[in-house]
Amino acid sequence: MSELPKLAAFSAQISTSFEMKGGDGLAFELTEAEALKDPFSETPVAPEACSRYSLLFLGPENVELQQGNYELKHPEMGELSLFMVPVNARQGRYEMEAIVNGAN
Repeated sequence: MSELPKLAAFSAQISTSFEMKGGDGLAFELTEAEALKDPFSETPVAPEACSRYSLLFLGPENVELQQGNYELKHPEMGELSLFMVPVNARQGRYEMEAIVNGAN
């Protein structure tokens, strides 16, 4: 699969849905997109160039989700594959986190 988009592309899609491929209409809502700090540099990376970031998604209601690769579709961003881990459960929905650690 091709390289994932930079942080700025995801930041522009906060509060939008990413549909699970083959998930019968199940979707994740992107709730947060934040840069990860570079442990070797004090200089922040601009969002349009940032390729080390964390994404938080809110999963579908009443669906138990496991850690693993999720194939997603988005109307603006196309098809993506993300490894996601459940980090919290709230109001019958799982929060899932994906860490993207690409090279700048």
